[in-house]
Amino acid sequence: MGLKQENSTKLYCILCKYAVAAILTILSVSLTGFTKTAEYNIEGKQVHAVEKEMLVKFKEGIEEDEKKSIHRELGGQRKDFIKGIGVELIKIPGEGFFEKILDKYNSSQKVEYAEANIIYSIVSYKLPDQYEDVYEMKNNQWGLERINSHYGWEKETGLEETVIAIIDSGIDYDHPDLAPNMWVDPENESHGYDFVNEDYDPMDEHGHGTGVAGVAGAESSEDGIVGVCWKNSLMALKVLDDEGEGNSGDLSSAIIYAADKGAHVINISLGGDYSKTVENAVDYAYEKGVFLAAASGNSGEDSVTYPAALDNILAVGASNRDDERADFSNYGESLDVVAPGVGILSTGLEKEHEELHGTSMAAPFVSGLAALIVSRYENLGLEWSPQELKEIINSNARSLGDQGWDEETGYGIVDAGETLSFTTERDRPFVSTLQVVEKGTSTAELKGDLETLGEYDKVDVYFLYRQRASDTFKETSKVEKSQAGVFLEDIGMLKADTEYIYRAVADYYYEGSEKAVKGSTVSFYTYQKPPVKVEEDDPQYEEYEPEVTETQALIKWKGESLHEYLIKRNGVFLDTVTASSIVEYLDTGLRPDTKYRYEVFSINQAGEYDENNGIYIDIKTLPEKEYKPERRFITPSNSRLEFGLKAEEVLITDVKGRRIASLKGSPVIFDAETDVRGSLESGIYIYRIKTMDGEVHYGTIVVAK
Repeated sequence: MGLKQENSTKLYCILCKYAVAAILTILSVSLTGFTKTAEYNIEGKQVHAVEKEMLVKFKEGIEEDEKKSIHRELGGQRKDFIKGIGVELIKIPGEGFFEKILDKYNSSQKVEYAEANIIYSIVSYKLPDQYEDVYEMKNNQWGLERINSHYGWEKETGLEETVIAIIDSGIDYDHPDLAPNMWVDPENESHGYDFVNEDYDPMDEHGHGTGVAGVAGAESSEDGIVGVCWKNSLMALKVLDDEGEGNSGDLSSAIIYAADKGAHVINISLGGDYSKTVENAVDYAYEKGVFLAAASGNSGEDSVTYPAALDNILAVGASNRDDERADFSNYGESLDVVAPGVGILSTGLEKEHEELHGTSMAAPFVSGLAALIVSRYENLGLEWSPQELKEIINSNARSLGDQGWDEETGYGIVDAGETLSFTTERDRPFVSTLQVVEKGTSTAELKGDLETLGEYDKVDVYFLYRQRASDTFKETSKVEKSQAGVFLEDIGMLKADTEYIYRAVADYYYEGSEKAVKGSTVSFYTYQKPPVKVEEDDPQYEEYEPEVTETQALIKWKGESLHEYLIKRNGVFLDTVTASSIVEYLDTGLRPDTKYRYEVFSINQAGEYDENNGIYIDIKTLPEKEYKPERRFITPSNSRLEFGLKAEEVLITDVKGRRIASLKGSPVIFDAETDVRGSLESGIYIYRIKTMDGEVHYGTIVVAK
């Protein structure tokens, strides 16, 4: 291997000097405040934060005068501003009421969110007894050998132009293993920035950041160690003080600083609680094309710490020499991969070397590998994206548990040899932008884009699937393509309410395994089956008798939350309604004295329902009311007629339409002797009734003298 073999021999001799190394129990870090700290009860959870400080983001379009007015009203004083994501650092003067003031900020219609300036800190961990013999150096850097760095270096050793930002306690930039690789800011000739002391001297006072930097990118020197990417540049961003503590505001600022200064890779070997501000900063960097890796945490819990658990960060756990998850390493659904994290020799303060442990040391193995991938792409003049790097690293990891993903070790231990071999041939055909364009309970239509056929006249596009991230992909179908472009694929025989992960890959790289990374992957849930019907013989159903009138029907049934119902009348679709404990539907415009059958079906998100699984409600509207008077004859002995209804108006006319009388009342009474001018002659007269409901009815009256 030439240079690589020579370096390996040299390291073997060098590392003999460190057979007994100092044990520094620095693990995955978290940010914590530099001044006074406090415990606050926020939404029922105890939160450790910088005392009296919060981070506030206003909604788009809010003017500065409006912001100042809100601060004056709520008592906040602006201390700083995080550029790029528009978040303000606010100080709350006085004692008490922090939680109430935070609630008031969040209740303001002009504020997008407000949160405490959460404390992050280094988490110390005492390694369990079973790892004692691992502490002794074995005269080599076992982690580099375990991730097959020597095979990767055959393809790429790094570029000075590739920048890894170490967001940590700073870096001892005078250390002989690190000094040659320190990034220099062309604007001020600094090696980064110190967010703790707010100056351009990010010297490490703690040692943690120096150890992280050594794993990722120490230079191969005669008296030192070598990092994964040993020809890159290291940017030092100090957010942790000499006690290993910092805060979410500084972490967010550092992430944005790194992105704006041109970092390609960001390493975050620290952790704490969720922060929306940190997530915004991560998204900002990710959208600018920066790859981020972070430590999963060291409490041995089934929960990856933040910010590693965020979607746009690759979460890294720690493995031991037996290729198992280190007992202290956090794991769970957000974990991507693992890397060596027990007994890792790296750079220390005062030009020394120390043996370090924790997911903090595992993360820079991945950051260094990402820098090698970036360097490889840059050397080839090819474009790349952080999402592409994440997929390449995950898919080329060596499984340590079941084939594929598992919650203990993610996709497995990273493999530099496999990963960098893959990146050497970017002119191969590949599928991108796979997405779901339509789905149901048992079907889905996928849309993808075969960006290029590469050097081939035609290729096969394979569709692979799995139901869980921990499963192995299985081949389901393939289509032959003779030209690049968009294609569609109909998928059937799916299970309802089930997660599916589909991948489309071109045949050049399809190997029937996780190595088929250069395709595109989409995940989706099929819709639920239509919910079970409400039985008509349900005892509660009897309580919900329909309410009917001559022209309306109010039907009711027992509902279930989150369900929708489709209603038909006599087999014809009427409407859909959202469920509640009792669902009501009012149907109008019916005919009097007529039978109707209503059918109610539970429907799913796709609007599907089971024709044989519904409620059937039969009703009959009331007969039409008699609006005519009690009798129709007026005689000399009885000149009064009572209409017996609540009418807006009763109009009496002769057969030629001339008005005789206009009456109102409840009930309406017509007296032929008093309600007309003069005596009513014998003959036929017309009455017109307008009811309170706006209905109009006609009839005749006979006057006989």
